[in-house]
Amino acid sequence: DVFVLETYRGRGLGKWLVRCVMACPALQDVRRWSLCTTDAHSLYQQVGFRALSSPEKHMEFLRYASYAERARTGAYTDDEAAMAEDENLGGCG
Repeated sequence: DVFVLETYRGRGLGKWLVRCVMACPALQDVRRWSLCTTDAHSLYQQVGFRALSSPEKHMEFLRYASYAERARTGAYTDDEAAMAEDENLGGCG
């Protein structure tokens, strides 16, 4: 999850952060971006996100343990641990 602390809201930091992520050179071949939000629809619309064009084609698989909890307890599968390591090595510094 990503958020801007209340004290810093209204300064364009959310838009700036999303634009930085989307401009990352390592992510320029990503064809489809998707996200979930409960209250920031207008923010994401300002940077080009739109409602799903065909929601009937989308599915999800949820794990309810938070990332922090899973990292703390080591409750990752071998595949997830490998993916996390790959992400750490290929990040957009």
